Amino acid sequence: MNKTLRMVAPTQLGTSVAVLYTAPSNVQITNATVTNSSAAAVTLLVYIVALGASSSAASLVTTVSVPADATLSLSALVGLIMETGETLQASASTASSLTFTATGVLL
Repeated sequence: MNKTLRMVAPTQLGTSVAVLYTAPSNVQITNATVTNSSAAAVTLLVYIVALGASSSAASLVTTVSVPADATLSLSALVGLIMETGETLQASASTASSLTFTATGVLL
């Protein structure tokens, strides 16, 4: 039986790429959302980074412009499988404007 887990509790993003989650074993992302609490659109960048690597264009999963005062479901992440040791990383074009949340299941 797969165990549902909160991978990332609601977390405000900064402008520097930050590690939000490290997979303890293989994990499938089942839901991911981002909320923009500011009065302007903000760009979100999300990476899945291999163990021992750093975020780069090669590990970029999605870039999304999040409209002002909106919440978006990040369908590009849903269904992705993170392997043991991989990290979920993200940043925003404006600090403290975006709140990111994700859930998944251990495989």
